[in-house]
Amino acid sequence: YERRYQVTIPYETVKNLIDKSDFFITYIPFPEKAIVLLDSICVYCKEKKLPQVNPELVDKILTEKTHIPTRLTDQLKEKLVNLESLLSSRIVQQKEAIDQLSSAIRRSFLLIGKRKKPLASFLFLGPTGVGKTETAKTIAQLFFGSQEYLIRFDMSLYQTKEDIHNLIGSLDSGKPGLLTSAIREKPYGVLLLDEIEKADRNLINIFLTLTDEGYFVDGFGKRVDAKNLVVIATSNAGGQMLYSLNTQAVKMPVLNDLGGAQPDGRRRNTPSEVENTASSNLIDYLINKRIFTPEFLNRFDGVIVYKPLSQQALVTIAKTMLDKIKKDIFSLYKVNLEVSDQLINQLVVKTYDPRFGARNLERTIRTQIEDTLAKIILQKQIKEGETISL
Repeated sequence: YERRYQVTIPYETVKNLIDKSDFFITYIPFPEKAIVLLDSICVYCKEKKLPQVNPELVDKILTEKTHIPTRLTDQLKEKLVNLESLLSSRIVQQKEAIDQLSSAIRRSFLLIGKRKKPLASFLFLGPTGVGKTETAKTIAQLFFGSQEYLIRFDMSLYQTKEDIHNLIGSLDSGKPGLLTSAIREKPYGVLLLDEIEKADRNLINIFLTLTDEGYFVDGFGKRVDAKNLVVIATSNAGGQMLYSLNTQAVKMPVLNDLGGAQPDGRRRNTPSEVENTASSNLIDYLINKRIFTPEFLNRFDGVIVYKPLSQQALVTIAKTMLDKIKKDIFSLYKVNLEVSDQLINQLVVKTYDPRFGARNLERTIRTQIEDTLAKIILQKQIKEGETISL
């Protein structure tokens, strides 16, 4: 390679090449994967007229080919330091969840290239429509460059032992599993397991191995590597209980920023303290009801609780949804769209139910806003450059 590409390849580069290709390229055997990577690096050096293949180029080219961070670059460090603000720009009214998640991600990513477990693993708890899936999408975008690196499975479809074969494959059928095929096609990214509490218990045991060892064995006895994935399981279990606890927290007044004292001299908890208590109570409830075992919960890097959303949070979400519609409509038809605050508030009040988060709002915007726009545009009631006011 040195003669072919007229470059020098130091020992440190060769060592880094072998170590990184071994850890990050999981479905190509040695020496093929090291040779293929070295060839790509040398081609890059020739194009850039670089005389030497430095160890850092191994990480650069490997990241470009796989979209996985192979080391803590300055860009990645900046994302990790500012993770709370990056997540908060997409996830509304979940400060405590975002703070806890950000801390756990920073801890996990410090060991990039050394962890034998997945890059990180989390269990997201909370009612439907409060930002759990949106968080998974945001993590895929931030750390892998695109939401296309999100692999999503609905665990409610896998409630029997027979269903497991559809996920991990079976010798009897000879068919590969949906999960194993998806991971082998995209071994780098975010694996999202929705409604994990509904999965068959034998499947839960497979995920115990995955989160603890970074791999599992498929139906053909072959190892499926998951150490380059961020694994996120979600659950709505206990959502009604969390709603009740959150309602109590909202109703509880606070006398001052420090919690203050009640007239009888007793200290009153702050909303944050009440919320932490609600999270602990929810986890205790899930264990006592045998929905999850302590062993299962302890395998995750973090168990993150999302609280029910307020009406004001839904107003913010509605404006975000409408901003996207505005951009799409203008891009396609060169037509402007204005939606009054009064209409937005009416939509939120009409659809608000803290048990269902933003789901009802999303449906209502589709049926009332998008349907109205479709009629106006299709019936040619508006021209380019004009404004639709709702």
